[in-house]
Amino acid sequence: MTRDKGFTLIEVLVALVIVALVGLSTQTLLSQLAEQRFNIQQRTIGDALVWNSAVQAFVMSAQENPPQDLYQRKRLNSQDQSWDLSYKIEATLLGDLERVEVMVKDKSGEQIARQLVFFK
Repeated sequence: MTRDKGFTLIEVLVALVIVALVGLSTQTLLSQLAEQRFNIQQRTIGDALVWNSAVQAFVMSAQENPPQDLYQRKRLNSQDQSWDLSYKIEATLLGDLERVEVMVKDKSGEQIARQLVFFK
């Protein structure tokens, strides 16, 4: 009795299922990595923008006659993206202490990329 060489249909189907599962898990992993990379990039750019804006707000509040309460909002373009930037300088109950809040949002204006609050 001779046996034919080759794979049976069941063996081929099992191999296809294994390859499909490996491919699906690889695709899921790569998708998650791409999303994490994008989020890290957004946070890094948001950090740079919020610190630069905090320095600008600090300089504005150090003027000779700074306004008691100041709120400014503007749109910035950085790294081929639009960002909503707002900063607020408020007087506190302790006369010479001011609260400075700087906030950077993504282009939709809904998700806060970074927020920084400090007193000066």
